[in-house]
Amino acid sequence: MDNLHFPGYKNPYSIELLYSKMYNEIFARAVIKTVGTLLLVAAFSMSFYFQSREAMAQTPEQSNNSSNSINFLTYENSIFGIKILYPSNWDKQQNTSRFSSSNDVNLVTFSPPFKNTSDIVGKLVVQVDNLSDVKPITLAEYANDTVSDLRQDFKVIESNATLAGNPAYKVVYSGIEANVDLQAMMVMTIKGDRAYIVSYTAEPEKYSYYLPTIQKMIDSFEILKRK
Repeated sequence: MDNLHFPGYKNPYSIELLYSKMYNEIFARAVIKTVGTLLLVAAFSMSFYFQSREAMAQTPEQSNNSSNSINFLTYENSIFGIKILYPSNWDKQQNTSRFSSSNDVNLVTFSPPFKNTSDIVGKLVVQVDNLSDVKPITLAEYANDTVSDLRQDFKVIESNATLAGNPAYKVVYSGIEANVDLQAMMVMTIKGDRAYIVSYTAEPEKYSYYLPTIQKMIDSFEILKRK
């Protein structure tokens, strides 16, 4: 009876059947492992895709404006005895006209790069005012004379400050000039017979963005011995 086999009967302990079961189990595990690996790769790819889109969505301004990551160069004028740092990718326009010892002079203007020629991005200007022909004047008097006209046309915030290690006067103002909405800051000090003014002007929406870089420039300002 043990040796009889009915049609369609398979010995559950035959070698062929055992191999078939082993093969099916191994194949099933391989399929599950492969599918799991593909799901992990897909999840990683999607994560990388969305992170890349988020990074690309950041404007160059958001990603590049940290003053700690900007390379700075040094501008120095030995005639008027000033030195200041400025970003290496900013435009520098120096006054090339013959300097007059009796006038105030806009020595140099620094401007950040802009995307469109129509943009009014901003600028920082260094100015020196010769006071040798003026009666002795205090910083408060000089600041009041300088700001008096601004008070008539702009909203002005005034405070004490420091420039090149000297007591200074700081003015922040905003308003419309030549049909353009602007926000500006001016820091001024007097040393010897010269007044030194560093001013920053920008569109209101750009003012805060460039301010960290501008502040680093102002903090770097030095008054040197004139040659």
